[in-house]
Amino acid sequence: MWKFITKSLIFKPKKLKDGWEHKKGFYVSIDAKAALNIIDSARTKRAYSRISKPNVFHGAERERLRSRAEKILYEIESSSNNYIELICLLGGLGIIIFLWDLITIIWMHPDQESVRLFLVLLMALGFLSFLYFKKMQVDKDNVETFLDIEDALYKNEYGASQYKN
Repeated sequence: MWKFITKSLIFKPKKLKDGWEHKKGFYVSIDAKAALNIIDSARTKRAYSRISKPNVFHGAERERLRSRAEKILYEIESSSNNYIELICLLGGLGIIIFLWDLITIIWMHPDQESVRLFLVLLMALGFLSFLYFKKMQVDKDNVETFLDIEDALYKNEYGASQYKN
């Protein structure tokens, strides 16, 4: 269900006529400015933090890592171009305003229909919150996976990780 919701609201990134080789060792075949900005931001945060988990991509083949990096870069760029966050935030704001109005109605003149509507809207708000935080977690996981692949490419090239452990 999550894939259906995200895929239906994703705009595909524009393919470049001529791709280019990134200095970190992966190939870029799409217009990925937003994704590269997100990754650069996460890279600087990661450089100053301690990494406690092992990188599962160390020792993998270079071509496999490069193709995986290109796929994840595509996913990050696609995810940055969708409207799930905006829909969740605006929908949540509208529901909260309507819930506030319903609370006053229930407080003054409670009836069965207004209580039912309140509960349905509360569940809808919970669902929108779930979608929003799930998308944030998927984006974070994709960026972390991309940084792990990038580090594995760096280790294959230079023999050591680019992050201090």
